[in-house]
Amino acid sequence: MKKKIISGALIFVFGLLIAIGPFTIFHVCKPDQSEMYMKCYWTARAELGIGIVISILGLLSAISASAKTRIGLNSIKSRFGADLMVVALGASSDMENVLIKGEPNYFYFDREFANGIAQIQGVEKASSQFFLTSTSQNCCDIPVQFVGFDPNTDFTVQPWIKNVYEGSVSDGALIVGSDITVEDGEKLKFFDKTYPVAAKLEETGTGIDQTVFANMTTLKNLFYAAKEKGFSFTENIDPDNMVSTVLVKVAPGFETDDVIHNIKANIDGLQVIKTKNMMTDISENLGVFMKINLCRCLLIKKFPS
Repeated sequence: MKKKIISGALIFVFGLLIAIGPFTIFHVCKPDQSEMYMKCYWTARAELGIGIVISILGLLSAISASAKTRIGLNSIKSRFGADLMVVALGASSDMENVLIKGEPNYFYFDREFANGIAQIQGVEKASSQFFLTSTSQNCCDIPVQFVGFDPNTDFTVQPWIKNVYEGSVSDGALIVGSDITVEDGEKLKFFDKTYPVAAKLEETGTGIDQTVFANMTTLKNLFYAAKEKGFSFTENIDPDNMVSTVLVKVAPGFETDDVIHNIKANIDGLQVIKTKNMMTDISENLGVFMKINLCRCLLIKKFPS
């Protein structure tokens, strides 16, 4: 989705250059003393019209992509189910990029801390996830973000995928985002091992569309396959004793801010993200983006003809 926004913006700029070029950088001929216009003058007018059309198309493309992302954020809000996300200190922006922008990343902290979060007052549910990334090398069909979840404690992924896949996700099976193209008999290769694709999720307009979900057993298999291939991002990482994030559901009768305080008071070195705040901030930023592009479009229309 980010690529669609960028491509729309580039098309917008390209159209803008076509429209204003003949009147700024590449000046066209002016009418002669008899007020007669040469062909180059009318060519410039044609370029102005074509440039405006191209810019508007680019603008609409970028706004459409932003609107889809906003809709996707609302979808995540309603389906996600987690009030808080706990990550390693300094990893909040990385978590946002994974979830919203679809930028593959990985970050970890000790599972012992994750186990402690479930015992903190005000926490109704807590479930850990483990992140991994693939590469664009020959070992893998595509570079993606992997999210491994624990079926025994998960309360976010499995309820979501029930819309497209009934039953539990079996060992070795993958659930893929809508942007991931599946070929070769609905199988994907990662780190020279082939995995069946059980289902594809509906489009959200967010980074989830470029994400692959699997249970922790499958994620561990992927991890050790990557390690066997010699990928450096597996060094000093133990998937049995480390996690990437813990998703938290606040218990009824407790305030979210109070639970955040309890987590921070009991466990050091972690950062707690309020899911609602993160979604709202991103949605507001998208709104600003759309308004800026609309202003640009209006400025083009005001350009003297």
